[in-house]
Amino acid sequence: MLRDSLPFGKLLALASSALHRWRTPNPIDVLARRLRALFPEIAAAKPVLKHISELTPLRSGRIALAKSIFSLDLDGYASKTDAEILDFIRGSVDRDFNENRLVVLKGWTLSQTEVLVIAFIGADRA
Repeated sequence: MLRDSLPFGKLLALASSALHRWRTPNPIDVLARRLRALFPEIAAAKPVLKHISELTPLRSGRIALAKSIFSLDLDGYASKTDAEILDFIRGSVDRDFNENRLVVLKGWTLSQTEVLVIAFIGADRA
């Protein structure tokens, strides 16, 4: 039978893998949607963010921005609760202030993490 042949098994495994990737939401899209919901005031200011020249170097792309905020574990952070994401961001902001990783943006002193979150939301496609 065809189902018992080795090539059919490989084809089935490839189809299953492709279907899993197709059905699994992109973690960057998940994180972008969650951050927009957690910080609606930043999402609402998105048209203004495009005109802030200090954010231009950070417009390298959503993937790079997401990795710089959440390190390489995008899938892990995409599956966390809103409270866990907020705790992570608060901790990162606190560390930035304690370690003097600060950025002055239009007269405001922000942590590096805050600027990256603003740039990530500003770079979002939605």
